[in-house]
Amino acid sequence: MAFMLVIFSGLIHSLWNLFVKQSVSKITFLWSIHLVSFILLLPYFLLELPNLQLDGFGILLLMGSMTFQVFYVFTLITGYTIGELSLVYPVLRGSAALLVPITSILFFGDQLSILGWVGLLLILIGVFSMGNVNLQMGKKVKLSILIALAGGVSIAGYTLSDKVLLEYMSPIMIIQFQNFIYSIALLWGSFNSKQLKEEWTTNWKIILLGSLFVPGAYVLFLFALQLAQVSQLAPMREISIVFGTLLGLLFLKERQGIGKLVASCIIVIGIIVLGLFG
Repeated sequence: MAFMLVIFSGLIHSLWNLFVKQSVSKITFLWSIHLVSFILLLPYFLLELPNLQLDGFGILLLMGSMTFQVFYVFTLITGYTIGELSLVYPVLRGSAALLVPITSILFFGDQLSILGWVGLLLILIGVFSMGNVNLQMGKKVKLSILIALAGGVSIAGYTLSDKVLLEYMSPIMIIQFQNFIYSIALLWGSFNSKQLKEEWTTNWKIILLGSLFVPGAYVLFLFALQLAQVSQLAPMREISIVFGTLLGLLFLKERQGIGKLVASCIIVIGIIVLGLFG
């Protein structure tokens, strides 16, 4: 069940990243998505809020998670502004796939078997091969890779924080706190872009769809975290890289399709090894 939840989460995640890449103003698009999602989840949030009990450590975890989330969303916006979906997305997700298992093993006591580490290694080989760094080392490519790596650190940070936060609140509550902080952090940039009307006129359908996909993908992942170890599930979620690469090649006509598809196959093999034997 955890495996299936994570696979579906990865598919939905890659779809909303495609939406962001295709948007008129990425900051306006993301602000709109999280505002709509916040409004949709507000009734549930208000019902659950009186039952929320956070001690000092829980408050620090929540603040840490929200800080990582804000840093992540700005790396996402910048990365997709200057780089290709099929380059930024794999490096972004792949760097997190390395950091999360190592950190969770050190601090949460999770364990991976030898085959689990082999699977993780295959995933990383596929992920970084997909970037084709050696074939296209222009300034924008280098910068987009560095930004994606910074985003990977942020993903690792909020993933591990949220794993512990699940002891304090439900996945929906975590999502709603994220919606709130995104709505605040992206507010000024969204209105300053002066493209709010154009964004809604052009993309109102995918904004509404994205408002379901963005929280939906992470909610599924958080539910899966309640069923299995984070060191296994976080790398397995990176099957979204395969979906994201295919979407970039098919819908955005991005370059070097054969190499990226080969790398996708390596990732799939790594995911299967990690999921079954990790």
